[in-house]
Amino acid sequence: MRVLTILHSETLGGAEKHTITLMNAMEEKGHNMIFAGVKNGWITIQSRNLGLKTYNIRMRGFYDMTSVIKLAYIIKKEKIDLIHGHLTRGAYYAGILSKLTGTPSLATAHSTNASKHFGMVNHIIAVSNAVKQFLINSNYDEHKITRIYNGINDLYAIENKKRNETRISLNLKNKDISIALIGRFIKDKAQDIAVKAIQNTQHKNITLFFAGNTHTKWGKKIKNMVNRHRLNKRVIFLDEVDNVYPLLAAMDIVIIPSRRESFSLSLLEAISMKKAVIASSVGGIPEIIKDKESGLLVAPNNPKQLSKAIDTLIENPILRNKLAESARNRFLELFTLNHMIDATEQIYKNLIKRGSHGRY
Repeated sequence: MRVLTILHSETLGGAEKHTITLMNAMEEKGHNMIFAGVKNGWITIQSRNLGLKTYNIRMRGFYDMTSVIKLAYIIKKEKIDLIHGHLTRGAYYAGILSKLTGTPSLATAHSTNASKHFGMVNHIIAVSNAVKQFLINSNYDEHKITRIYNGINDLYAIENKKRNETRISLNLKNKDISIALIGRFIKDKAQDIAVKAIQNTQHKNITLFFAGNTHTKWGKKIKNMVNRHRLNKRVIFLDEVDNVYPLLAAMDIVIIPSRRESFSLSLLEAISMKKAVIASSVGGIPEIIKDKESGLLVAPNNPKQLSKAIDTLIENPILRNKLAESARNRFLELFTLNHMIDATEQIYKNLIKRGSHGRY
């Protein structure tokens, strides 16, 4: 099958990682994946590097008719069987192009705070039950939505060999406790809560590593916060990291203190690497982590709870290892790439069989 994927994005985030992983895996299964996105976006560059046919389409706002015409031409030229949009803008363009060209369409909803523009596609994939329920509450037909958890490659056996090498590069000693928070520097990711928690911990041999682009308003605010509290030796900014697995291998604990999180790819990456995780109990996170079984859940916006959970895992390495083992088993059971690809491929086939006017 020939699938056109549409995603308007210039940055690196969970939706972008998911989309590039999905396209690459589908291509490896023998399908022809074509991508349309903004010229210098992270995912556009990655698509081109993977050898995928890539088109640069501006998609300025939701009513860029020049982009619609160009995309319609691509659909005809490439003999596209299915249009797959991601996020709200991708969903909108996928839907309108489906109406114009008669090509079946679907969209993936990655968020619990954006529900507009999914109405014109034939079907919707929600990346978690939390996202699915959000869409249902936003008056979308439940029968038009399928929950498919994000899935990722299992790189544990390969990347775990780099633990010592990466720890040395990060100036970590054997007894040092390393903690990572990987994510975009936006308020929802709650890097400020992490900094406050590190301030409050009883243990001083902790280094918190932030991985993410700090050239944002929020990133600058967090850097100023770290400087103001003289935490520069305990909080390290690594900027954006394309391959997080060597970093995860070097870590002892991963924290996800998000204020809002539909489904955290960073959390999946952490549990796939058999890391003990502490995460806030918001959105789709409790679908990944079962409290005190495969990780620790804390309330959002609560640095005291987070610091207490960090202290608990530092003081109890047996518990830390037990949670990490259970988390990895949960990953293997529910969140591997094969699970995601098989489920998504089946939806692709069903939609193509029914056409743009058929019900899924």
